[in-house]
Amino acid sequence: MTSHKRSGVVEKYLKLDRKDISYLQFIIESYEGLATVTTVDKNTAIVRLSIMPDFVSDIDKILNDLGKEIDFTPLTQPSPQGED
Repeated sequence: MTSHKRSGVVEKYLKLDRKDISYLQFIIESYEGLATVTTVDKNTAIVRLSIMPDFVSDIDKILNDLGKEIDFTPLTQPSPQGED
């Protein structure tokens, strides 16, 4: 999965079904302090995970498990139309 660094935070972008955005956000943010989820484009269902560098491997494990429940595609070069 491709990561981008910005201001000491590692960013990962995912494209998923719109109906799964809230579930993904709930699961990721329930692990307090690991990462936040931001909807970059609600129409194309692109989200950004902003991850604290020490927790990238933890998030990768969580995403691996989530991939068994919901479909998502990691994006290498996000092309957002605007943040919500």
